[in-house]
Amino acid sequence: MASLESRDGNFRAVFRLEGEKVARALGTRNQKIANLRFAQVEQRLEQYQLGRLAIPSGCDPVEYILNGSRKPLAAPA
Repeated sequence: MASLESRDGNFRAVFRLEGEKVARALGTRNQKIANLRFAQVEQRLEQYQLGRLAIPSGCDPVEYILNGSRKPLAAPA
């Protein structure tokens, strides 16, 4: 389960991933945009929990859930 929070006008998503609490800013102060971004986070999180979404190797799982990006964990050597 995830939740959308507002702190000092900034919105953030709060959820558990692999048993750890994650709280990350959604990068907006606009509630409509925050709701849209949060809905995407919830969808990816649900798909992951159901086993329908695999995090690609070399990706930061939190970043992938937050924005679907494939950011590497470490810079290539």
